[in-house]
Amino acid sequence: MARPRPRQIATLVGPASAVVLVLAVLLSAGSAEATRALGMRWRTLATENFDIHYYEGGEALAARVARVAEHAHAELSPLFGLRLSNRCQVVLTDHLDVANGFARTMPYDRITLHAYPPEPDGNLGNYDDYLHLLFFHEYTHLLHLNTVGGLPGVINTVLGKTYLPNTVLPKWYIEGIAVTMESRATGRGRVGSARTRMVLRAAHRDGTWLTLSELTDAPLRRPGAGAFYLYGGEFVSWIIDQVGLEPVVEFQRAYGRHPVPYALNILARRTIGRDWAELYDEWSATLQAEERGRLAAIRARGVVEGRALTTKAEEHESPRFSPDGRLLAYVESDGDTRRNIRVMDLERGVSRRVRDCDGVCRDLAWSPDGRALYFSEPRYHRTVYLYRDLYRLPLDGGAPERLTTGARVRGLDVSADGRVAYMTTEMGTTSLVVREPDGETRVVRPPNGYDHLAGPRWSPDGGEIAYSASVDSDGRRDLFVIDAPGRDTARGPHLSPATPRRLTWDHALHMHPTWSPDGRHLLYSADYDGVYDIHALRLEDGARFRITSVETGAFAPDVSPDGARLAFLLYGGHGYDIHALPLTLDQVSAHDRAVAAPPEVPPYEPPATTVARESGYNPLVTLWPRRIGPTWRLSAAGLDNVGAELSGQDALDHHKWTAAIDYSLNSSLLSEALSYQYLRLPVDLGLSFSHFERRRWAFMHNQERNYRERVMSGSIDLRVPFPHVRVPVAVGLGYSLRWAKAVDRPPHRPEPDDLVPHIPSDGLLAGPYLSLSYSDLTHTRYGIAPRAGRSLSLRLSANHPYFGSDHLTYGVRGTWREYLAAPWHRRHVFALRATAGARFGSREQRGNFSLGGLPDQDLLMALINEEPLSGAHLRGYPTGRFSGRHMYLLNAEYRFPLLDLFVGLDTLPVWARRLTGALFVDVGSAFEGALGERAPRTGLGAELRLNTTLFYRFAANFRLGYAHGLQRGGEHQVYLILGGSP
Repeated sequence: MARPRPRQIATLVGPASAVVLVLAVLLSAGSAEATRALGMRWRTLATENFDIHYYEGGEALAARVARVAEHAHAELSPLFGLRLSNRCQVVLTDHLDVANGFARTMPYDRITLHAYPPEPDGNLGNYDDYLHLLFFHEYTHLLHLNTVGGLPGVINTVLGKTYLPNTVLPKWYIEGIAVTMESRATGRGRVGSARTRMVLRAAHRDGTWLTLSELTDAPLRRPGAGAFYLYGGEFVSWIIDQVGLEPVVEFQRAYGRHPVPYALNILARRTIGRDWAELYDEWSATLQAEERGRLAAIRARGVVEGRALTTKAEEHESPRFSPDGRLLAYVESDGDTRRNIRVMDLERGVSRRVRDCDGVCRDLAWSPDGRALYFSEPRYHRTVYLYRDLYRLPLDGGAPERLTTGARVRGLDVSADGRVAYMTTEMGTTSLVVREPDGETRVVRPPNGYDHLAGPRWSPDGGEIAYSASVDSDGRRDLFVIDAPGRDTARGPHLSPATPRRLTWDHALHMHPTWSPDGRHLLYSADYDGVYDIHALRLEDGARFRITSVETGAFAPDVSPDGARLAFLLYGGHGYDIHALPLTLDQVSAHDRAVAAPPEVPPYEPPATTVARESGYNPLVTLWPRRIGPTWRLSAAGLDNVGAELSGQDALDHHKWTAAIDYSLNSSLLSEALSYQYLRLPVDLGLSFSHFERRRWAFMHNQERNYRERVMSGSIDLRVPFPHVRVPVAVGLGYSLRWAKAVDRPPHRPEPDDLVPHIPSDGLLAGPYLSLSYSDLTHTRYGIAPRAGRSLSLRLSANHPYFGSDHLTYGVRGTWREYLAAPWHRRHVFALRATAGARFGSREQRGNFSLGGLPDQDLLMALINEEPLSGAHLRGYPTGRFSGRHMYLLNAEYRFPLLDLFVGLDTLPVWARRLTGALFVDVGSAFEGALGERAPRTGLGAELRLNTTLFYRFAANFRLGYAHGLQRGGEHQVYLILGGSP
C-alpha cells in the first residue's frame, strides 16, 4: 500500500475555502536532508533555549554559536512578540564547501548552519561575523513563520504543529523580512550593501528592473532567485523605515490568524495602510531615483570601464592572462550550456572551450610555462563530504590531473616556480597553504580564531603572498601580505609561519588583490564610496589610486605580464562580463578621498551565555512524534478517504519513521502502514510494513465475482550511493514479501460446462530485488528541458521458493532517457525515452503490463491531491488498450520554446512561466508470447505545454495535446492534463 500523503484539515469555512486551505496546509509542509559525518561523534551543547548539535572538532565553534543563538533570541523575540513553543534545535555541520543556513519549522524548529565562511565576493560577503548574520536571518524565519493564531492556532493546539499560514507567502516577503532583520541587527548584511545596490542600480540603468509580479515567482531575469533576498530585503526594510516595525509584525499576526491564506493585500491595507502593489511602486520609484543620482555623480566624474571582451553577460569568473600575455583564461556560464573553462586569443578576439566543468569550477591560474591551467572543483570525499580540490588541466587536450583529495581549496594562485598557494577551511576557520611542486604542503598562515582569508596572489619574485581577510568581526575586510615559506629572497629565507603585514585599515571591503609585474603596486576591488571599483595601492608609501570608474561594480582584476593591460569583471543588468583597459600606473591620478568611508562599526562579540549542559547526542529527544497529521483524499464525488499519520525524525535526520492509518469511505476498508529509515551510514537502510484490504475480482462459474482480499506486505531496502558531482549512481538491494488471503470469495466448484476460470492465488510472494540508477543530465538556467545527457534505471525482481515464496515469478523493467541539443538552436532539444519490461512465472501472481493513451484526469482533483500524471504513454490509443507480460515503448519528442511569459498579476498566487511546444511519436505495445507476435503500434501528435506556479509553491505543467494512432485500434485524441513530460 502506498504511504498516505500529508493532507488537509477539514474546517467549517465552506467548500471553496476548504479547497484553498487544503493546498495551503500541503504547501506549508517542510522537507529535510540527512546530516551525515561518517565516523564522527556527535555531541550536544544545551543553553536556555537551544540545543546545539555538532561533531568532534567543532567544540569552539559550537560554543560561539550558542552565544550567538541566545543573543538572537534576546534581540528578536521581543520585536516579534513571540517565544518559540519548543527548544530550537541547531545543527552545525561542515560537510559542504558552501556558506549557507536553513530554517525548518516542522515537525519542530530547527536551524542548520554550514560552518563554511562566505566568499567575500558573494551575496553573504558583507558581514561583521558571518555566524551573527546567518543566525539572525534564520531565527527571524522561525519567529515569522511560527506566528499563528485564530483557527490555525486552534488546529495546532489540538493536532500539534500542522498548519502555519505564514509559510504560504511569496518568497520575496519571507526572505525580505529575514534579510531586513539580519541587516538591522548586525550593522552589515545585504540591505544597503554595495553589492545589493549594484544589482539594483544596473537593473534601473539597463531596463531590467523586476516588477512585483515577476518577483512573486522565481524570475528568469537576473538576479533570478537572488531577487527574493536583494529586492525583498530592500523593499521590506524601506517599508519599516516608513511605518515602523510594529505594523509589519501585525501584518504577520493577521496573516497567521487567517484560516485561508493569500489575502495579502486585504491584510496589508488593514495593518500597513496600503496594499503591496502601491508600496512596491513607491519604493521602486524612490530607490531608482537614488540610484539615478548615483549614476549622475559617477558620470560627472568620468566613466572608465574599458572595452568589453565578452558580451554574453550571464556569468564570467577568474579572468587570468597567460604568462606570455597573448591569451586570457576565464570561466563562463551562459545559462544555455554547461559551465566551462575558456581561453581567448586576445589578438584575434576569439575564444575556445577547453573543458566542461563537473560542478562549479573556478579559481583559475596558469602554469609557469603557459601549457596548463590550475583550477578548483568540488568532489565527494569519503562518500558524503563535498569538498573543493585542486586540478591541473593540460591545454594540449589531456585529461585534468587531480592534485589533492579533500583539501577544501578556496582560491588559488601559482608562483613563477610552480608553487601553488590556496586557502583551506575547517569548522569556520581558514588557513593559507602552499603546495610545493613535489606535492608537499606547508601552512603559511594557520587559523587565527575566525579570521576569514581569501584570494591569495604570489608576488612576482615569489617571496610574498597577498590576500584579503576579515579579522576583527567588525565588518572590515582588508589587504595583507605575508612572507612565503622556503624561499630565499633579498629578505632572506622564510622557513616557518611568518607574521602578516596589514596594508589597509578602514571599513571598505577590499578583495581580489593582484600584483603589478614590477611588484610596486597591489591592484584590488573595493567599495570606498559605495561602488566597487578597481584601485591600486603603492606599497612603498601606501598611496591609493583609482583605476576604474564604473557605474555598477568592477571585480577580480588581473594585470598582463607587461603591465600594459588590466582585465576585470564588470557587472551589468544581464550579468558579469570581462572588460579590459590600458594600464599605466605611473600616470594615474591620486585617489579621490572626498567620499567618506563607511561609519565605524564596533567589533561583534556575542554576549556571554550560561551553558546548561554538554552531553552526547541523543536522537530520542527529538524522535518522538510532534503532531497528528490528518490525511484525506478528495475526488469529484466528494471525500474518498480519511486517515491520520504520525511521524518522527531526529534533529540530524539519522532516523525517520512514519505510522499511518487510512479508511476508505467508499469501500469501508481500513489500511495501516509503518516505515523506518536509518540514514547515518553511507548505505541507506529502509524498513516498511503495511496491512490493508482491497477489492479484487475472480472469473468463476462463468461470471465475475468481486471479493475482499487481505494483504500484508513488508520490505527491507539497502541503497548504496556512488556519489559524483554530476553523475550520481546508486545501487539498491532489497527483500520484499507480500501475503494475500481471500476474505469472502466463494469456493470454486467447477462444472463441466464452465469456461476457464481465472482465480488469483492466495499465499506468499517473497524474494529479492536489485535496482540501478544513473544520470548525467545537464540542466541550464534558460533551458526548457535537460539539454544533454542520459539517465538509466533498471529493476530486477524474483519471487522463488528458495526465498520463502509460495509462487515463482520473475520481472525486469528498465528505462533509458537521452537528451540531445538541436544543432540549429541551443534551446531546442530532442528527448528520447525507451522503456521495456517482462514478467514470467505464475500467471495469477505475476500481473500484466497495460499500455495505451493518457487516462482520464479530473484537473481540479489533480491540483488538490497534487497528483500530476507521470510516466510515458502510447498516445493515440485508448487507455489500457494493450496488455500482456511483455511491454516496450519508445517515445521521441522534439521540444522547443514558444514564449517566456514569467507573468502574473502582482501578488496573486497564479503565475505563468513558459509556453513550450512538442512534436512527438510513440511506438510500442504490450503483448503475450514472442516479440514478433505483436506488431508495434504508432502514435503521432503535438502538445502545447504551459508551465505555471500556483499558490506560490506548486509547479503545475498543463499539457494540451492532439494524438492520432496510425494502426488498428488507434483514434483521434484531444486532451488537457496536468502532468510532467514523458
